[in-house]
Amino acid sequence: MKRQLEYFSILIGLLVLVPGWTQAAEIAVDADGMCTLADAITAANTDTATGGCSAGSGNDTITLETDVILDAELPEITSIITIEGQGYPIDGNKDSTVGSVLRIDVNGSLTMNKILVTGGNSSIGGGGIYNEGALALIDSMVNGNSVSCKDGTLSVFGGGIYSAGSLRMTDSMVNSNSVSCNDGESVVGGGIVNSSNIAAALISNSTISGNSLSCNNCSIDDLVGGVLLGGGIVNGGAGSTLILNNSTVSNNSVLSESEQTSGSLPVVYGGGVINLGDSTTSINITNSTISGNSLACNKYSVCVFVNGGGIANWKASSVTPDATTSLINSTITENSAIGFSRGVENNSGGTITLMGSIVSDNTASTGNEIYNDANSSIIVDSFNLFGHSGESNSEAFYGVEPGNSDVAATSDGTNPTVLSDILHPLADNGGPTMTHALVPGSPAIDLDPTCSTGLTTDQRGEPRPETAGTGCDAGSFEGSVSKSIAFLSAINMLLLKSSPACEDRFTISVSLPGVQFGVSPSDSSPPSSWDDEITVTRSNHLDYWIWLKVTEAPSDFRVRNIYCDGTSNEYSGIFGGIVEAKYLQMTEQIFSVCGTRTYIPR
Repeated sequence: MKRQLEYFSILIGLLVLVPGWTQAAEIAVDADGMCTLADAITAANTDTATGGCSAGSGNDTITLETDVILDAELPEITSIITIEGQGYPIDGNKDSTVGSVLRIDVNGSLTMNKILVTGGNSSIGGGGIYNEGALALIDSMVNGNSVSCKDGTLSVFGGGIYSAGSLRMTDSMVNSNSVSCNDGESVVGGGIVNSSNIAAALISNSTISGNSLSCNNCSIDDLVGGVLLGGGIVNGGAGSTLILNNSTVSNNSVLSESEQTSGSLPVVYGGGVINLGDSTTSINITNSTISGNSLACNKYSVCVFVNGGGIANWKASSVTPDATTSLINSTITENSAIGFSRGVENNSGGTITLMGSIVSDNTASTGNEIYNDANSSIIVDSFNLFGHSGESNSEAFYGVEPGNSDVAATSDGTNPTVLSDILHPLADNGGPTMTHALVPGSPAIDLDPTCSTGLTTDQRGEPRPETAGTGCDAGSFEGSVSKSIAFLSAINMLLLKSSPACEDRFTISVSLPGVQFGVSPSDSSPPSSWDDEITVTRSNHLDYWIWLKVTEAPSDFRVRNIYCDGTSNEYSGIFGGIVEAKYLQMTEQIFSVCGTRTYIPR
């Protein structure tokens, strides 16, 4: 062993002497302000001690030990840096002098882990992060950043992230960011703009939600109106490629607030996702959900186009080859637009391929579910489900017909089915992102008999197919979810407050029609009996799981906690989806409260 240690020491010594080999430094941004984030970035970029920060050395790690509130622009990242956030925020404080919270140079590389990026306020692009190099987000959030044009600014883009380099997002969120403009020409990408021919942007197990795009009186000239593109994600430019896996793009919006009723009217595209470019520009969406995104024009409802509430696929000009989009085992639903297709819109020579996907409950003036113009191509006939019985084929489709292996659930389709028998609302059904669960008996179940897409898991990471030897379901969710079992949400347990124990049991009761409780010793087997009240004692609480049975789900409810000291509190909420095999194990925390928890209608 001694000789081995000697050899190891010699080897380390030799490595230190090798030109270009350096040992990475760790730099801590401390709570007492001795080492600030600005100084830490400079120290890492220059390998020189700066302020109270030690010198960087090679590929450096900056660790946050406190909240970071900015009052000035941070240095651009020009070297290879990892920031370990430990849950602390980097906050631009909505200060326009700060601009983008983080900026990565073309030669820089930034990996972010467990960081909240918020409060950015840019006048050009990338309110949260402006990337021209390499950017990786892991278990992080980009929230509450904005881009707004100033006098003379023609185009603004990327409320959350603008990336002209490589982008990787895993287990992260880009939400509640905004891009807005008065009297500009173009407003692009409320959440993310990917415009890079360097490498594909890869987004996995992530959520892009609640981002917004708006423009007031935008126009290019007296004849051509302004352009508003992509509330959630924009993939644009030659060579730009976006891969979206196991992710949700939801509740993003694009709004033209212009008041023109004639002349240079605005053009509005892509509430959720837009792909714009040539044959080298592509989006591949797999095991993902595009839901609740919207496009709207001004109060006069006068725009040239308001197209593609969920997904829009366009080529950049009439002389370029097709831009391409593929949708594999994905769900596109509840998107809205005043114009062509709230679901999937393909125009100007673009190409879209749909395999094992659901496009349902999207409504527009033309082509509720799918719009495909005469110069474009949509490839179907691959075990998709389209529409619902509240619409006809002519209302659901324009320029495309479902194939023999597809299910048209429309009123005059191959299998007319009401929407409530196809999909549940967007909810937390397990996994890292929100999904639309399938209803038992949905025609999407086992639609693909050979599981032809080759996927082995669904968006949540659950097995696909659900049962070996059966077919695979269409859409991003594999397996159905019973209306009779609902999750007793763990968030409600946060309402429990400390109170002197006065008895050795805890009682939960319910006064909602169609709702009952049960207990089971297993986390996978439903209770054998149900009641509107259950009592769990301290002695056996770790051996049982609480279940909630819902046969007539209310839209909302109140939770009232009544404590033995006579006090009480309430929580109002909405049932966030009805899911099977979900449960809550009793813990000692429950016995910090004695009394009754009551569910009552709101």
